[in-house]
Amino acid sequence: MVAKQQFPVARFAFIVSKKIHNKAVKRNRFRRLLIESVRFFLPQIKSGVDGVFLTKKAIIDRDFGEIKNEMEKTLKKAGLLTR
Repeated sequence: MVAKQQFPVARFAFIVSKKIHNKAVKRNRFRRLLIESVRFFLPQIKSGVDGVFLTKKAIIDRDFGEIKNEMEKTLKKAGLLTR
């Protein structure tokens, strides 16, 4: 989900529910991977948007490279990348 806002920076939130994994340590690891993948594309992301990412169970089997590639596809599909 993406919404336009008045702030000059892009902001993102990540939802990793207990359905993904019961252990908080694992959920936090997935959240950190998602944050890092967005941070990689942050210079290319348009300013003034809020985004919310809801994770799916498939994230369990993914490594950082796959998550980063999926994040790029998602950001392009949403029209948030400037290049």
